[in-house]
Amino acid sequence: MSERAWSLAEHIVVDAAPAEVHRVVSDLRNMGRWSPECRRVWVARPPARPGSRFVGLNRRGPFVWFTTDRIRALRAPAQAPDGAGEFTFDVGILGLPIARRRRLPR
Repeated sequence: MSERAWSLAEHIVVDAAPAEVHRVVSDLRNMGRWSPECRRVWVARPPARPGSRFVGLNRRGPFVWFTTDRIRALRAPAQAPDGAGEFTFDVGILGLPIARRRRLPR
């Protein structure tokens, strides 16, 4: 039996310079302001960089849980060869992979 791979993608367009979008999206302190579930993020060893781990405190209704996350890619547009930049992190609960979140400009 083969293993099923699940995928879900959502896209939005933001009318702003890639460097500005990257700056606000990759600042982990903003995650609690913009997410419908994430209330707060704690970075074990700031500043955040590729390989950094952080913990997300999440809540939806009466349910509260923590996620353990790891930054896979964090590259500002000025550092990227295409001038676009990237911010990617993996989300896990109790050691199980849950999601990979990415911010890529178009």
